[in-house]
Amino acid sequence: PQTYSFTATSSLIGPEMTVKVNRNGSKELIERIAVPRPGVANPFHDRVLYDFQAHRLYTTDLVSNKCTTQQYESPYAPMFDPIGGSQDLMGELATHPPKVLRTESVNGIAAKAIEVDLPEDQGKYKLWLDARYNFPVKWVMAAKGQPESTQIEIRQLSYAPSPDSLFTPPAG
Repeated sequence: PQTYSFTATSSLIGPEMTVKVNRNGSKELIERIAVPRPGVANPFHDRVLYDFQAHRLYTTDLVSNKCTTQQYESPYAPMFDPIGGSQDLMGELATHPPKVLRTESVNGIAAKAIEVDLPEDQGKYKLWLDARYNFPVKWVMAAKGQPESTQIEIRQLSYAPSPDSLFTPPAG
């Protein structure tokens, strides 16, 4: 889908954060908010606006109130948008067909659970793929000798358009 919004928890890079994504066609806004941790003075909080048609990316650090912009060529935001970035993952899974474990609901989203072995017997990861569009709804990693850890989990999902005002580049 090209129009959607969701809220997720993510531990893909660094500490756990809340991720809010809004996409309307060629524009996408991702807001990342670090979950508060004891002893961390300046929590992480930013907004990243992707304008895929104009090939621009605008990042606003909401802690320091600084903004940067740069050229951006990709048609999606890979790290924090499992919906838009699912094409690469699906291509990878096609070369190593996963084992389907079961079908179930994740936070009200119909999904099929699959399991994939990591290379060289280094562990496994489980994915819950949306039953309709086949994007990851939940991703759990289990490296060899380590407890399972949830990398990303979509908590709320909508296919309704987001307000256009969300996709306005920062002033200045």
